[in-house]
Amino acid sequence: MFLSRCLYKIAEQDLGRHLNLPFIDKLRVYVRGGRGGNGLKKYGGIGGQGGHVLVHGKRNLTLKNVYEKNLAKRYIASDGEHSYKTCLNAQSGENLIIHVPLGIQILRENGELIDEINDIDDECIVAHGGDGGNYKTHFQGQPGEATMINFDLKLLADVGLVRNEKIF
Repeated sequence: MFLSRCLYKIAEQDLGRHLNLPFIDKLRVYVRGGRGGNGLKKYGGIGGQGGHVLVHGKRNLTLKNVYEKNLAKRYIASDGEHSYKTCLNAQSGENLIIHVPLGIQILRENGELIDEINDIDDECIVAHGGDGGNYKTHFQGQPGEATMINFDLKLLADVGLVRNEKIF
């Protein structure tokens, strides 16, 4: 009974001031590609490649919608499968797609521009998945690329104001 009362009080509380903001124009997220699957040394099996993290442009979205879908702001693609005796070429991990609004600049933590999403169906890879284990890597799967990225919304004005410098 006590636990139910506590859970009810938590459910009544507001999610926080940050969700009540009317507009978000910057979002910082953690992305990581999936780890590659291990190979099978005895049979020469090759592990599956880890999934990539992709950013995909979509209409009628805002950065607030992107934030509300994943409050933790962590996007991690799935790992590649391990090779085994009856399946020597393992399956790759699934790619993770982040849908963002149009007019987004994707920047690394140091400010380096990765890409811009300006049109519908524009896509870019922000974190590559790790390679599957094979003879070059001693049949060990490689880790995926991990980084922090920033989504910056470019605001384009519909109306501009021009002022004449002569004042009467």
